[in-house]
Amino acid sequence: MSNIKLTIHTATYNRAHTLPQAYKSLQSQTCFDFEWLITDDGSTDGTKDLVESWQGEENQFTIRYVQLQHGGLIRALNYAMSVAQGDYYFRLDSDDAMLPNAVETIVGKFNDINDKPDYVGVGFVIVSPAGEPLKGIWPNVNEQGFVDCTNLERCKYNLDADMREAYKLDIIKKYPFPVWKDELFAPEQLQMDAMALDGY
Repeated sequence: MSNIKLTIHTATYNRAHTLPQAYKSLQSQTCFDFEWLITDDGSTDGTKDLVESWQGEENQFTIRYVQLQHGGLIRALNYAMSVAQGDYYFRLDSDDAMLPNAVETIVGKFNDINDKPDYVGVGFVIVSPAGEPLKGIWPNVNEQGFVDCTNLERCKYNLDADMREAYKLDIIKKYPFPVWKDELFAPEQLQMDAMALDGY
């Protein structure tokens, strides 16, 4: 186990105009047990200067910035998982923001699965600023507010609502995305289904 509970990873490409809302949301967290890892996929819009200015500010969390050669999201994700320093790995898209209690809520759930080797992570619904799920549906959860299942059971529980998961880093890094020549994207289901087929 590392000293950092959570790596929040933002893969970005020419999103200097949206990254500030993600940054401000992280500054507003009620828990700072995380690092923010930004992988820049060859941006040409001043992203590097912007992030370096944030690194010079006083924050209660570490900002790590890595400039990559343009290779698409799958290569950025694979790289980030290989260098993340948290016990868990969580993606924050470059045009998203986190509610002030998000990290506290996420980290609080880790105690429920830390000692369960067949659990790879915990998932959360992505909501609009008004608090509504982006796809208009809520998952079918139990009275305690959750459901135990694999990724292969998403439809059964309405988990095709836009979700974001925090994964145990030591497990998810064993499932890198497949990379094909000249292909910049691969659906995240490839990774998630591979873990599900192995029983996670």
